[in-house]
Amino acid sequence: MGAKNYSLKTFTSPRIVQMLVSLLFISMGLIGFSTRGGLSGDFSTELSRLFGGGNDELIRNGVSAILLVSGLILFSALFVKGIPAKLISTAKIGVLVIWLALILVLDVLVVNFSSFDTSSWFVWGEQVVIHLIVLVNIAVISES
Repeated sequence: MGAKNYSLKTFTSPRIVQMLVSLLFISMGLIGFSTRGGLSGDFSTELSRLFGGGNDELIRNGVSAILLVSGLILFSALFVKGIPAKLISTAKIGVLVIWLALILVLDVLVVNFSSFDTSSWFVWGEQVVIHLIVLVNIAVISES
């Protein structure tokens, strides 16, 4: 029984969480550069619409660059000891700010709540909970 607890603790360690979060942000950054799809594409498109819609490509590339660079720094920090602590902290802050903005934009600002039926509320709730789970994991790596 003790071995199973130990393996579960190993799987949920802050290093593993940091690896998974960094891989998420690396993939979101790559998807953002290569296509308008995915969560980063949706976020960039909606963010651009909030600011008038004229800067879609600039915003998408900027968000994708922040996601990709932050993800690469966080991933590299797990294996390379020479990365400055300030750079790692900046990457953690970048990830946190982008994710909070993503939640605000995609889960609150652009949602037309007046057109929701019962199933739409469940779909929206699922999306919010998934975004909050990632946010909690970002907070875990920010504290480590």
